[in-house]
Amino acid sequence: MKKPGRSAILALLVGLSAVVATPAAAEEADSLFSSVRASTAFANEITPDGGNSVAVGTKRLTSTDELVHTLQEASFEASASGVRMASTRKQLDSWIFPVLVTLSEDEQDVSVVLGLRAVSDSQKVPATRLLQLLESNEKSGRTSFAFNRDRSRIELFSLIKNAGVNAHALRDEINRLAILARDTESLWNLEETAGGAALTQTTTANAGATKVAAAPATAAPVTPPAPVATAPSANTPQPASPPVASPQTAATSLHGRWSASRSATEAFAILLNADSTFVLVSVSNGKQARSTGKFTLENSQLTLETSDGSRLLAKVTLVNASEFRFEQQQTKSVNVTPLTFRKAQ
Repeated sequence: MKKPGRSAILALLVGLSAVVATPAAAEEADSLFSSVRASTAFANEITPDGGNSVAVGTKRLTSTDELVHTLQEASFEASASGVRMASTRKQLDSWIFPVLVTLSEDEQDVSVVLGLRAVSDSQKVPATRLLQLLESNEKSGRTSFAFNRDRSRIELFSLIKNAGVNAHALRDEINRLAILARDTESLWNLEETAGGAALTQTTTANAGATKVAAAPATAAPVTPPAPVATAPSANTPQPASPPVASPQTAATSLHGRWSASRSATEAFAILLNADSTFVLVSVSNGKQARSTGKFTLENSQLTLETSDGSRLLAKVTLVNASEFRFEQQQTKSVNVTPLTFRKAQ
């Protein structure tokens, strides 16, 4: 079968925005959260217990001011950017993504859009790259890549029902999109020779994502060699060596928001609070699941106990201040790949 040309593919990507915004498409969108056991989230067996729509409340957003206020409650710096539209930005690792949150005219849906790479010349974008974006859309459920002609950029967006959309729901959705954008950088981060606009250092609502320059490495101080000690005689008693203590991870070093991914379509985010509570969100092929509960950390073993009584055990190894390794205790002979969590900004 003949592959569609660049113009046809680009038209499909541009048209996605209009398609997703229709009420019919909104009805088909997956729910923001599903009831799930924490252990199944990490065992790659995400199975919602309920139906396709799980409301987190009954309150509805009805104005631009409410959008801005809700984003501010979620600890974002937000401002109005138009009728029923608010803007903010999200930093994850070295990327800063501009974010637009829009309320539909009928107030039935809320769309969340992350600006990705700005495009200087859409005719230079290879058809193969556009095909890859379309193929990714088929796997990502209610989340889609699209090219916005008005803003001249590739975007990642999702649509959620305007039912109980609170600060936690918006923050989780923005974090989910940011993780997916970071993990699919090879798809949307176009080189300038492939139509991508030059990266800038200023992040604005209608521009592309910006990349933060990595801090220069600081050279370690040079330590002069220690003097060579004279070897003691065989008759000299030697002091007993103290036992070597095994390194342990302190619970305080894990406080905060962390994210990890197994692939471009499977990612995890976890919030570990100082009061020993946690929120775990997992995304697999565009479907999201959420668990809450209490956690404990003892001898580098992390225990997550969900509100429904489920437990998940894992060995935690702190790599540095912004990264730790998570090795789930295997159950039912399921081989679970270790995850590396990185601290979110």
